[in-house]
Amino acid sequence: KYGIPTRDEKEAIYAYHFFRLMYRAKQVYILYSTHGDVLGGGEMSRFVRQWKHHLPATHKMQFFTQQQTTQLPKPEPQILTKTAGVLKRLKELAQSGFSPTALGTYIRNPIQFYDQYLLQIEEAEEVEESIAANTLGTVAHDCLETLYKPFEGKELSVSSIESMQSQLESTLSKKFVSHFGTTGHSTGKNLLLFTAAKHNLNRVLDADKQLVQSGTTIQLIGLELQKKTTRNFEGVPFPICFKGVVDRVDLIDGQLRILDYKTGTTEPRELLCDDIASLSEDPKYSKAFQVLFYSMLFADQLEPNASFTAGIYSIKKPSNGFMPFGIKGSGRSKRTELTTAHLQAFEEMLARLVREVFHPEVAFVEPS
Repeated sequence: KYGIPTRDEKEAIYAYHFFRLMYRAKQVYILYSTHGDVLGGGEMSRFVRQWKHHLPATHKMQFFTQQQTTQLPKPEPQILTKTAGVLKRLKELAQSGFSPTALGTYIRNPIQFYDQYLLQIEEAEEVEESIAANTLGTVAHDCLETLYKPFEGKELSVSSIESMQSQLESTLSKKFVSHFGTTGHSTGKNLLLFTAAKHNLNRVLDADKQLVQSGTTIQLIGLELQKKTTRNFEGVPFPICFKGVVDRVDLIDGQLRILDYKTGTTEPRELLCDDIASLSEDPKYSKAFQVLFYSMLFADQLEPNASFTAGIYSIKKPSNGFMPFGIKGSGRSKRTELTTAHLQAFEEMLARLVREVFHPEVAFVEPS
């Protein structure tokens, strides 16, 4: 309407300049990189393709490919020895308490553990234009806690769950406002995230409602429980404290269940291992490690040889339902009911891990 140049006019200008440069040239060399990260490249210009397609009879065009193989030296893994200052800082961490995330970081990358928990180097804060995954996770956890909290210590009924579902949208909206501002979720991408979060949380409530409707009894023991316990290990001259926040503990038909909500995608295979001793050897078992860590925090409340289940509920993929930690058996069988004997095996594995962390001669080594 106002004669302002659009994208089409700008492309016509670029085309004019490109072909005008060739007008009186005898030889033209055009270079381009096949790597997409170099000046936004990755393929030849569309003008070259157009020129090739409409090639005049007097023009001769040839294409050449230049390749060069570069052998980069393999970097040596970083090794950090334990100085007196490092051992002092480790002792401070032992007193304040190790979380499952901290120990999981050590299993995955000891150097990252050193940077994050000993040097206390934090990631730079960034202004969020759209809701980040960790913020969304916090909002979802807070919303579920607020909805379920009035029924803590009680048995869930269909009417109580339907009451939570009727309050879901308003509760979730308040949590978004408290974490992201008054209009952070009313438009654009954040509105889509809000709607998706509401849908997934409603499916979490639906899962409980379907259990109750089928005759299963669900009694809430606690939500967002902050637990702390202390252990003494041979070879470590001071007690080690462990701490964590357990999302939910309930009784399903009288059997204790320890449940951890995850806002990311979790697959059942991530909670299935050959034996408990392997949890400290491979970072792929990080979620299984967390589940048994939370179970250990409840060890003092379990009767000897009493069975319980522990697992994860993926809010992002509620179709998986409750995914229990399991130990592989023969064939396709697996054991999901746990006892205090399994927790004892976990503590033996934890003892080996802790002795490694605190051994003055064992350095922090970057994984290859």
